[in-house]
Amino acid sequence: MRFSVKMLLVLTAMVAVTLVCMMYPANLLGSAYYFAALATIFVMIVAAIQLRGSRRAFAVSFAIVAGGYLWVSTPSGPSSAALAQLGVPVTQLNNSQLLTTMLMYCCYEAYVDDPSVVAAGGWQSYPPRRVRAGSTPVEYVLAPSLTSFLTIGHSVFAVSFGWLAGILGRRLHTKGNDLFQSPRPSA
Repeated sequence: MRFSVKMLLVLTAMVAVTLVCMMYPANLLGSAYYFAALATIFVMIVAAIQLRGSRRAFAVSFAIVAGGYLWVSTPSGPSSAALAQLGVPVTQLNNSQLLTTMLMYCCYEAYVDDPSVVAAGGWQSYPPRRVRAGSTPVEYVLAPSLTSFLTIGHSVFAVSFGWLAGILGRRLHTKGNDLFQSPRPSA
């Protein structure tokens, strides 16, 4: 796969916007990223129905991987109810066992000095360090919401994994067509 300058600039802009949104996550941004990921998956499902050839292979691979990852990474969604009906205890459905979730927890803890005092949901103020009674007044800073941080991160991972799966699906489709074509007789 070749990258054009245009594609490189678009990817650079997307990475920059995502990093800023993860540094300053809010509930609205988390919801917007989640909606964008779902909309992208929906567009790929429609594309898988409409397109042919290697483009269909890309769309199907993207939709399956991105949709599956987003489904598994959502802590309390339709996946919880569906798997609970299959007999899987709901307590085992915690998405904190995903490697990507552990990575995002590490990034969040490195970004926030004391994440234990930050409540979920919107920006919260917290003391950046613990101080003894009678010492200088406590400075309060704003800490990002862990819930929004994880929502943005999982949405970005879903689209990224879907894109990589789409590239792999297109490549396998192309290789499969080359393998099954009959050899041309030599003249």
